[in-house]
Amino acid sequence: MPDTYTQIYIHSVFAVRNRDFAISKKWNNELYKYITGIVQNLGNKMLAINGMPDHVHMLIGLNSQQAVSKLLQEVKANSSKWINESSFFKGRFSWQEGFGAFSYSHSQLDTVIKYIQKQQEHHKKKTFREEYLEFLETVCGKPFDYDRMDEVGRLSVQAQRLWRAVLDTAMNKPSPMSAFDAFFHLALIVTLRGTPVVLEYYETLLEEMKERVASGISAVPNEKYRLLWDNIPVWYRLRWLSDKFADHDACLVADTYTSAWVSQMDMFDENNFIENMAEGYTAIYLNISIDDMAKMILDMVDKYDVDGMVMHSNRSCKPYSLGQYDIQRIIQRERGIPTLILEADMVDERNFSESQIETRIDAYMETIRKS
Repeated sequence: MPDTYTQIYIHSVFAVRNRDFAISKKWNNELYKYITGIVQNLGNKMLAINGMPDHVHMLIGLNSQQAVSKLLQEVKANSSKWINESSFFKGRFSWQEGFGAFSYSHSQLDTVIKYIQKQQEHHKKKTFREEYLEFLETVCGKPFDYDRMDEVGRLSVQAQRLWRAVLDTAMNKPSPMSAFDAFFHLALIVTLRGTPVVLEYYETLLEEMKERVASGISAVPNEKYRLLWDNIPVWYRLRWLSDKFADHDACLVADTYTSAWVSQMDMFDENNFIENMAEGYTAIYLNISIDDMAKMILDMVDKYDVDGMVMHSNRSCKPYSLGQYDIQRIIQRERGIPTLILEADMVDERNFSESQIETRIDAYMETIRKS
């Protein structure tokens, strides 16, 4: 057909950073009008908007060319800028990083509109957390198990603390493990987090690492150089890369990938898991700015006392590779350590040139030796 016709209805909810009660009744209607302008200027239709002092609900008729994430990014960026420039809020106003977005059919619109319009009435009886979980129960079609959440949350946080302790053993010289070891041991925190078996595994692994430290056993014999890896590993060439760096007496003692699973541990409290989980996921390595990524790497450079950094420019994960050249410049400027960028792919062997990468590693290690 020559024309495009769509009916895409999205109910979105997003909150003020830290869920502060920052949106005042004195100017909330002006805010809703401003947000409506942003939405409609991008070719969408605002069907309903309302909220509370700590969050906003919108029901939008979505333009077929509009990405939901891009729309919410525009709404939050421009509305927070407007609030700050209007001096409505004492201090600096900002929204949380994340958002909720759910699609509805045309027959459900009246119900959703009434729900949004009656926000104040809902919140006389329910907190934002209670309302949001009830909303998720409706969307998912099953009740939320609070006891199960508490148990999974407690086990998850405990496992993450153990995993961080395991990674921290690499601060020792020589390091008892390498990033290549961590890539394998990461499997449990990825696939089984929230189960007792993870705790047992990492408790055993931590004891082994402590024994290796006490006995002076190193992951790389004759460790002379300590390096930091950035990005997801090249899974099908882990052994080759590990051996290649080891041939130069170099140990990759840490990496941004395995540490990303515990980088926000200070935000987590197993007794307040669901709120902490939401905050934590918005602040993980891939969800922060390039400047914050660089700061996190600078902290790792200092923590593990590394001599250089190896960055995997990964064709299969563009969000992870985005900004690497900017980060490289920041690291070199702030710490003066040499960096190497290897262009490859985490899963596609066709994008791995062994001879080219071997030549680049050899040249890079020669630079390390001379620095």
